[in-house]
This record gives sequence, structure tokens and C-alpha cells, in this order.
Amino acid sequence: MAVKNLLYSIAFLFVPAMWAVNLVLVKDLGEEMPTFLLMFIVHGLGALTILAARPALKAPKFTKDEWKYGALIGLMVFAATAFQFIGLLYTTPANSGLFTILYVVFIPVIVLIIKRKFSYRPLLFAVMGLIGVIVLSGAWDGGVSLNKGDAFTAIGAVFWALQFVLLEKYSPSMNSVNLTVAYLAFITVAGAVVTLVMENGSFGTMDLHGAWAASLAFIGIVIIGLCFLIQTFAQSKVSASTVAVLCCTESVFAVLLSLILGYDEVTLALIGGSALITVSAALSSLYGQEPLIGEVATEVPDRQ
Repeated sequence: MAVKNLLYSIAFLFVPAMWAVNLVLVKDLGEEMPTFLLMFIVHGLGALTILAARPALKAPKFTKDEWKYGALIGLMVFAATAFQFIGLLYTTPANSGLFTILYVVFIPVIVLIIKRKFSYRPLLFAVMGLIGVIVLSGAWDGGVSLNKGDAFTAIGAVFWALQFVLLEKYSPSMNSVNLTVAYLAFITVAGAVVTLVMENGSFGTMDLHGAWAASLAFIGIVIIGLCFLIQTFAQSKVSASTVAVLCCTESVFAVLLSLILGYDEVTLALIGGSALITVSAALSSLYGQEPLIGEVATEVPDRQ
């Protein structure tokens, strides 16, 4: 059994690796097309992918609660994704990956605020993550390299954390596949509305080439659709804490890809800040997540 769990864990690393690839693809696509149009297309493709897989997964009929709470969770994911995508216009994939996984640090802090209960561990891990941000910024040697893209991404991490808290509260009584389809559908509709209202005049300025369709399809079908299905299977075989820690490797993959593709250069600030942020997120996953209600949550954030 232990060997099987190890193999499942290794296989699950495909998911955070794809999330890191997503940051690079969105970085390129976001410079050529409006943000909310991009969100509308990829989340719509993701929803259709999971809908097509529902019969094979033997998912039950949708319930009113799944649509209702799916909309609430979808609102959090919509905000988180919007801040992340906009942030990528101004920062590198490496920084985006590092600031995004701060959600793992924010989760226990939010739960403590809701419970009005003090616990030193979550706050300690949050401080460690903050120190990592300071090191990453270069403030320790007199220079600051953080920008508004980093700030947008950090705000998005708060919404990812809120999504996790909502999943912990509502997902135990609902089908995870249906709930995810519901919130992806909400994001798709919201993206379409915001696109028509705010971005209608910018469609003519898009400078897309032949590869854009393949990139959009890959993000929607593989990164959003397929990765969720893999995550659902992994969560049925591996503990939530293990999955959460594995999710933190997104930052490692993001940094490596960003270095390989030339978005970043190797510096002591990048290495030190990356290590502190990743370790603080991993420790928060293992020791800092108290259940919001009832038993310990059985789901981790369903990213993208």
C-alpha cells in the first residue's frame, strides 16, 4: 500500500508541473488577448472536458446546492484567476508561481480569524513566507524588485485560500465533479459577461498567430480539465496533506521553467526567497490547516 501511495504521489506531480506550464502559456497569451476573454475560453473548455467525462466517472445528477455553492466558490476562483492572469502581465512565471502558493500560508490564518482562536504555528509559517517575499524582493540588500504584478498575484492567493475554506465547508456533502463543473460554468459565464462589457473594444487589437489555438486548447482541456480529473483520483488514494504539499511544487516547476525560458536569472534572492516561500507553504500544509467545521477537509484547492 505504501508503495502504491508513493507511485500515486509521483504521478500526481504531473498536476503542479502543468500548473507551472500554464503560467508560461498565460504569460504569452495574455500579452496578445484580453484577460477575461482568455478566462472565458479556457474555463469553458475545462467545463466541457469534465462534463464529457461525467458518465465515465459515474457522477450523479446535479443538485441545487451544487449549483448554488458552486457559484459562490466560482466567484472566489474567478477573482483569484483574474488577479493571477493580470499579474502575469507585469511579473515573471517564477514570481507568479511563488506568490500563488502563498494561498497555503493564508488558509490557516483565515481559519484562525474565523474561529477567533490563536495558534502560533500558522502565524509562524505566515511570517516565514513573508520573509521569503522580502528576500525575493531584494529589499534585504537595499533594492526592491517586486512590482504590481507580484501584488496582484498575492491578492489572488488570498482568494485561492478563500476557495479552499469554502470547499472545506461545502464539498463533503456534494459530488466533487459536479461542484467543479458548477464553478467552472460560473467562471465561464462571468468571463463572457465581463468580456462583453469591458473588453469588447479590444478584440481588434489582438495579434494572435497559429499557435494560439493550440495553447488555448491545451490550457482548457489538459491543464484545467484533465488535471482536475487526475487530482480527483489522487485525492481518493493519497492523504489531503500529501496532496497539498505536492501542490507546493508548482513554485519549483515555475521557477525552473522561468529560468530555462529566460524570464528570470539565477540570483541569491531568487534561490533564498523561493526556498523560504516553498518551505513555509509545505509546513502550513502539514501542520497549519485546522478544519473549519467538523472533520478535517478531504479536498485541496482545485486550481484553474
